[in-house]
Amino acid sequence: MAQVVPLFRSLMREGRAFMDYNFRSYAMRRIRLGFDQNRGAGASQLPELLEEGRSALLLLRRQSSVSRLFQNSDPSVMASTQASLKK
Repeated sequence: MAQVVPLFRSLMREGRAFMDYNFRSYAMRRIRLGFDQNRGAGASQLPELLEEGRSALLLLRRQSSVSRLFQNSDPSVMASTQASLKK
């Protein structure tokens, strides 16, 4: 159980690394949904779910690095809206 929270935080950190708003919001939503769906999982399922989460983390790391390589120079409407709201 002590490994679940650090895995969740790592997944969320990698999800925020996407440059594109759509990919970023999808990743964040999917991470939360996956953890909510497996909240009541028993101790027998925990090692399997942790391994699935670690493989998802590796996938997110690869995808976010590719996203940064091919980022669009024009920010999306949502990205510019979020930036103006933070000011």
